[in-house]
Parts: sequence; C-alpha cells; structure tokens
Amino acid sequence: MSVVIVVLVAALLHATWSALAKSTSDRLAGFVAMSTVSVALGAVGVAVVPSPDPRSYPYLALSGVLHVVYMLLMTWSYRVGDFNQVYPLARGTSPLLVTLFGLFFLHEVPGRGQLLGILLVCAGLLALVFTGARRPAPAWPAVVSAVATGVAITSYTVVDGLGVRGADTVLGYVVWLQLTMGLGFLVVAAGVRGRRVLSFDRRIWLRGLGGGLIATTGYGLVLWAQSQAALGTVAALRETSIVFGAVIGAALLHEPLGRQRVVASALVVAGVVLIV
Repeated sequence: MSVVIVVLVAALLHATWSALAKSTSDRLAGFVAMSTVSVALGAVGVAVVPSPDPRSYPYLALSGVLHVVYMLLMTWSYRVGDFNQVYPLARGTSPLLVTLFGLFFLHEVPGRGQLLGILLVCAGLLALVFTGARRPAPAWPAVVSAVATGVAITSYTVVDGLGVRGADTVLGYVVWLQLTMGLGFLVVAAGVRGRRVLSFDRRIWLRGLGGGLIATTGYGLVLWAQSQAALGTVAALRETSIVFGAVIGAALLHEPLGRQRVVASALVVAGVVLIV
C-alpha cells in the first residue's frame, strides 16, 4: 500500500510540474532553471550521500542522455500541441510500449486482461490523436512528438529501474542522476543559445526553480518505488498522472477538456491498469 501511495503522489507531482513547463512562455529557459536545481541538489547530494555501486554507472550515463532527449522532446511537444492532448499521449504510450517490447523481444505473451488493456490504451490514444480542441484535423506534429516523448519515457524508465536496483542506494542513485542529467541539459541548452541561455527573467526562473524541486521530489519517489516493486506495476501506476494532468490542464491552463478527451484519457488509464 505504501508503494501505491508514493507512486500516486509522484504522479500528481509529475502532472503539476509538466503543467508548469507547458505554461512557461520560454520553455527552454524553464528547463534550464529546472536543470539548475537538479545540478545544485545533485552536487550537494554527491558530497553527503553514499555513492551508488559502480555497476550502476553505465545506467546513470545512459539515463542522463535519455532524460535530456526527453526534456527536449517535451519542450517541442508543448510548443506545437495542447497539454491535454500531448500529456496523455506521451504518458499513455510508455506502458503500452513496455508490454509490446516484452511480447516481441522477450516472448512474454500477455494474458486476456492485458490484451484488453492494450486494446483500451490503443483506443484511447487513437481518440486523442483525432481530438483537437482548436483544430479540425489531427495536429500531427504534436502527435508525433508526443509519441516520441513516450518512447523516451519508456527508455529511461527501464534503464533507471535496472540501474537503481544495482546501485545499493536509492538516494545515491537519485543525486547522481540529477547531477548527470542537469549538467547534460545545461550543456545542450548552451549549445543552442550560447550566452543567452542564462538570460534572467524572474517569473520564468521562479516557475522553473519550483518545477525543478517538484520534479526532483517526484522522480525520487518513483525510483524508490521501483526498488520495492515490479517495474511494470510502478510504470502503470505512475500513468495515473494522466487523470491529474487532465484536471490541471482544464483548471489552470484553461484548455477545453471536452467529453471526448475525458473518455479517451479514461480509456488510457483503464487500459494501463489492466496491462499490469
């Protein structure tokens, strides 16, 4: 029960900081502020927390790269699509891909309930593809970038799930990961914008710093849960953030939710639960 509660809290935190990222006018600057928090927390943590086992270092390095790719994809997705379309597409794609990976590469044949879950997720995602609150046709750039974001989520979820189990210390893995991915994103952002990367806008930086603290806390909770329970279970529970995201998108971002998006998001969540 404690794992369930922790993951649900993490899901709420994830939906919250994702909405903050979407509502920021300069999203790259927002992620720079978030990465600054990651680097600061990671640097302090490295100095005071026991280091993870060297066996986890390759996972940390790969995860850092995947997280940077994920943040870049999310930045683009929020630029071209609505939060209530992009967010559930990205989050709902991940458990579906994990299940399909197991089917085709590990020969893990899903049961009837899992097959029904896959069909529900596919139906929900397809409905989201053709749901555009402001567009008469599917916003294909948003759809493609959201699915690509889901692939990145799947990748770092699996890598971190394996890495944290071999680290011998969840907190040590968390702080090293924060330092790695934070530095990685700052380097990429500096390459994109040069010296302008640290251009100060108080509102953007305050929002980004707050989002960084929320994101770090939320993912730390997820990593702890992954060390206690099956990766698929944690991944699926985490996707309840789709529900939180739908409410936040409608209440705070003033995006029309609509009956079709409500039903589509509910189908995705129901399917995720059955996949477990």
